[in-house]
Amino acid sequence: MKIEFYGYNDTRTLAFYSAIIMLQIFIACLIVSLLTIPFAIVFSIYEILYIFILPAFCLFLVPITYLINVKYKTFLKGQKVKHKFTLESGYLFKDNKVIKKYDEISIYKFKKFLFLVLAKSYYMVRNTDYIEGSREEFLKLCNFNISRRHHVVFDLPNKSNEEIIEFLFNNEINELKGERTFYSEDKKRIISICKNSAGSYSSNRYVIDIADEDERKYCKLYGSYVPERNSRNSFYETIEDAFNDIKDEIKDYIELK
Repeated sequence: MKIEFYGYNDTRTLAFYSAIIMLQIFIACLIVSLLTIPFAIVFSIYEILYIFILPAFCLFLVPITYLINVKYKTFLKGQKVKHKFTLESGYLFKDNKVIKKYDEISIYKFKKFLFLVLAKSYYMVRNTDYIEGSREEFLKLCNFNISRRHHVVFDLPNKSNEEIIEFLFNNEINELKGERTFYSEDKKRIISICKNSAGSYSSNRYVIDIADEDERKYCKLYGSYVPERNSRNSFYETIEDAFNDIKDEIKDYIELK
């Protein structure tokens, strides 16, 4: 099943995230204050009230931080705030790029929207923002972690090795391509001529590493293309020099257009 939707990383979203953080601080402070009550009963009622000043102050800051952040719009000027998300084959994509940090995806559920938290970014997904599928269908595919309430992972559908190779190739080739890129007919190996930090050119080699059954179960990944071991580092003045050095190696390869 394929689910597509838009997520918004605007000032309202950032303000809402700030409010969530402040609310979590309030809850932590309140718990600490409640735990200190047995030690405070030896004093008067006024001393007991003092221990609730900090959580009360944090609770007061929740709406204040929200209102301040939601009105402060200039810092997002020129930034992209609307992003397209796709959930397909157990992988979550943002703007057609796969999110590889599967262990840093969290979802907060609210009546009219979902609040999606990635590693360092936050998105509000309203119930009307679904292009394909629905909120209910998306949540059915989310496995919430028992120990980390809002953390989610997505189960990987069973695929053959050929299907996995095709899937990984289609989703990683854009990250690996260079000035000229070549791949084997079975798509298990990629050679890319790229410009390096020194200003010259290098030929980079990648091979596919398919995850075993346990890795798929616990890491929620089919695998990835990884740098080929023992491949030599080479530097060339021009793309043509790099190509001439590898042309025998890639004689049966297909060039990426």
